[in-house]
Amino acid sequence: MAHYQLKYDDLAPLFLIKKEVEMHDIDKYLSHNLNIKDERISYIRYKLLKEGIIERTGYKKYSIRNNRTDYIPDLNELTQKIYSLIKQKKPFLKCCIWRTSALNEFTRHQAGKFMIMVEVERLGVEAVFDVLRDKYENVFLNPADKEIDFYISALDEAIVIIPLVSEAPTQEVDQIETITIEKLLVDILSEEKLYQSAQSERSRIIFEANSKYTINMNKLLRYASRRRKKKFIEQKIKEVLAKEYIEK
Repeated sequence: MAHYQLKYDDLAPLFLIKKEVEMHDIDKYLSHNLNIKDERISYIRYKLLKEGIIERTGYKKYSIRNNRTDYIPDLNELTQKIYSLIKQKKPFLKCCIWRTSALNEFTRHQAGKFMIMVEVERLGVEAVFDVLRDKYENVFLNPADKEIDFYISALDEAIVIIPLVSEAPTQEVDQIETITIEKLLVDILSEEKLYQSAQSERSRIIFEANSKYTINMNKLLRYASRRRKKKFIEQKIKEVLAKEYIEK
């Protein structure tokens, strides 16, 4: 915080839960979290306004200028073909699909081995497994830890079918049901074994995701509750974003 050169990322944790805060909230945050001396706080708040990092929304109320965008995962050709096949054979099953290459956007280490995650409502997982194994190799149904360690981790690409958690936050991209940023974060924090390659960088993933994309914390925490991980995930996200975590 030398010379009080504050950026968007410095204030992002303050606005993570509440999109609008009062003046005393900003002043307290500047003092306690960013170690700014009391006599400088009003000047720093003025600079934040002038530089467009925050804006007034009412009397002594402020919001952060949101330079983040909505998250749209990249869906490669194989992912699209798999989804189309499932919908052709099982049109009424709810399905969400994504490829773990999406994590490379947020990590320093660029993985070269990927999984195509096919998440299907529980009653349809075996049916989808039968559909996919007839056409593709390296298809795994709800793999156990040993399968992950001895088989999936050795493959350049695997297709993994797991049950879709009810009320999971998904989105439609180019007529394909896929993940949202909220689902991505909760899943990698909840499934440490399945997404083991991401665990060493999960703090970085959280930080980078929050810097680039709009995260609906209410939606994220509802999903975390469905996975029975709300307390752990909420604590982890707040812990990461409360730090001046710059590792770029």
